[in-house]
Amino acid sequence: MEKEKPKKTIKAILKELEKDELIEIIIEITKINQKNKEFLEIFLNDSDEINFEKFITDAKKKIFRFIFGTSVYANNQLKLREAKKEISDCSKVLKNYPSHIADLKLYYVETCNAFTKEFGDISEQFYNSVISTFEDFCNILVKHPLLYEIFRERILNLVRKSRDIGWGYSDSIEELVYYLMKNIGSDDLLEM
Repeated sequence: MEKEKPKKTIKAILKELEKDELIEIIIEITKINQKNKEFLEIFLNDSDEINFEKFITDAKKKIFRFIFGTSVYANNQLKLREAKKEISDCSKVLKNYPSHIADLKLYYVETCNAFTKEFGDISEQFYNSVISTFEDFCNILVKHPLLYEIFRERILNLVRKSRDIGWGYSDSIEELVYYLMKNIGSDDLLEM
């Protein structure tokens, strides 16, 4: 029996291509998925040339729709998985911009918090998802403590608005904020 040749890796195949062939492949990849195009635009341009505001605003609109739905009259369902996937996809595009990733994660938490304030207690799974995302947000700020000032008011507002929400949610939010402030050396614990 003849041994099968090992398959070439994508990297090996790409190295064999001519410049024009690579360009054609990259253009086709950007047509397949908008996130691919956005990634390339952000990756290839200087940060001064990138329209972060539009990118973040569009992502926030999608997150809002996945949580609140499209209409107060429609039979909407929470789509937390899709909202978190939007954050994950954007995070890949924004990997060199932690403040924008943190902004999207905090927005998700704020939006879920507003949802439960409007419609009442949801489920343990819902709150676990929100707490997990808020923990990710806090870890970004611990890693990049200078970002705290950008989000300070939103964090303190979230703590106030999360009070009296069930399933131990508000306690978890406060514990995570305490962890954050302790690890970045903030005096804001007095304001909670």
